[in-house]
Amino acid sequence: FRSERTLRNVFKLLDCLIGQYKLNRTDVILQEVRDVCKELGGNWHIKAIQSLAFCRWKQYRFKEALTLFLEQQSIMGASA
Repeated sequence: FRSERTLRNVFKLLDCLIGQYKLNRTDVILQEVRDVCKELGGNWHIKAIQSLAFCRWKQYRFKEALTLFLEQQSIMGASA
């Protein structure tokens, strides 16, 4: 998962899965790539947080989603 090309394709797949409300499958994939994205930092870390937060929100797990959105905000700043 460390390849830029692989990660780009993973996030394209995740966008499709979220759009189809295949949230359990989305969740599994995000758990697999989350640590790699955090290690790489930058946009990959933000994408992983944002995708997981959105998945949690669609799963009606609002407290978890809020925690993730606040984590994203702490990295990007209040204007994000």
